[in-house]
Amino acid sequence: MNLPINYLDYMKGLLGDEYSSYIDSLNRPSYHGLRVNRLKISKEELKDKLSFSLEEIPFIDNGYIYADKENPAKDVYYHAGLYYLQEPSAMLPANRLPIEKGDRVLDLCAAPGGKATELAGKLSNTGLLYANDISASRALALLKNLELTGASNIFVTAEKPENLSVKFPLFFNKILCDVPCSGEGMFRKEPSLIKSWIEKGPEYYQNIQRTIIDNAYEMLCEGGLLMYSTCTFNEKEDEENIAYFLDKHNDMELIDIEGYEGFSNGRLGLTKCVRVFPHKMIGEGHFMALLKKKGECVKCDVGNDFAPSKIISIALKNKKEAIDYKLPPLKDNGYREGIRYIRTGLMLSESQAYAMTLNSDNFDNCLNLTHDDIRTVKYIKGETIFLNENETLHPGLSLILCDNYPLGFAKSDKSGKLKNLLNKSYRMN
Repeated sequence: MNLPINYLDYMKGLLGDEYSSYIDSLNRPSYHGLRVNRLKISKEELKDKLSFSLEEIPFIDNGYIYADKENPAKDVYYHAGLYYLQEPSAMLPANRLPIEKGDRVLDLCAAPGGKATELAGKLSNTGLLYANDISASRALALLKNLELTGASNIFVTAEKPENLSVKFPLFFNKILCDVPCSGEGMFRKEPSLIKSWIEKGPEYYQNIQRTIIDNAYEMLCEGGLLMYSTCTFNEKEDEENIAYFLDKHNDMELIDIEGYEGFSNGRLGLTKCVRVFPHKMIGEGHFMALLKKKGECVKCDVGNDFAPSKIISIALKNKKEAIDYKLPPLKDNGYREGIRYIRTGLMLSESQAYAMTLNSDNFDNCLNLTHDDIRTVKYIKGETIFLNENETLHPGLSLILCDNYPLGFAKSDKSGKLKNLLNKSYRMN
């Protein structure tokens, strides 16, 4: 790996006697992780279902490492949303942000959704998950991953943080800011980031990061928690930003993060911050700081009722028909005005998002396939499938499942033919 001399010099000063161990770690393979979807299955149940070997991630309660030779993205259960593929240490920020059911949670830089899907699992379809990314194209990928998870309490936008802070002052109980950064901690996993680092180093990102956390502060309610994280090592993007933030906002304080033996303390006297180094634990490089706004946390009633009575109809632009949505629980319906939103709530009708929230207990017309049934893979590939002689379905909209986990919809007819309605973006290549 051809690393810039000025980067290596910086790391020598940062790590001292540990520098050679860090350099050695860059010559070892990176780790591959998957995180269990809390909304659908337990960690133990998933391990029993998967055919490949898994090793527990010791610092994540719902995470596993899998071998490089495995390809879990090709497994049927991945397409059923039972797990998300994520680098092990990247699981930490969402894991260490304490979430309670009913919270209003903001993931401010959320795409492609690795952290947002974990936050959704912790909320368990209560409260509100607001997931934002400034890029509209990346926000679409974010939406797909949240839909695959089976989350229904979502609000997905593609907005600048400063626009959101005007719209939602003092609104969220918990905020995650996994900010864009120079990516030094990911050099082993993604060497292409080295070129980007040369073009745009830590100095470039620092002002961007400060703008993001300053706007996050405006949206954090009293008593609320803010997790700041990066995948870089430079103090400019890490401790210097936290020191700046604490100096500017004297009602914010650092609090302890649930520990692990491989964690390193923050620098510049900010010992409650956490540094993750690849030579000291499983995973790539990360930085975390958990901050609390002083005052008493008074939860506003955003409601947890996602019953059909909450369904309203919204006519989409350039379409004659109306699409049903189940909206996130917000008192003021004006929250969409002036916001570039991708999705507000759960799209109903025959949508893929709706299908991923269902099972045989709440949908009558179901075909429940097994993991090893050849029709399961055919369905995921977008092909037409047929009923066996001993199977029956009513003609019309049918839910296709694998071991009672939803995959999507199909249209059945009297002959036993099922027209595939699986959204193209969900299909197995």
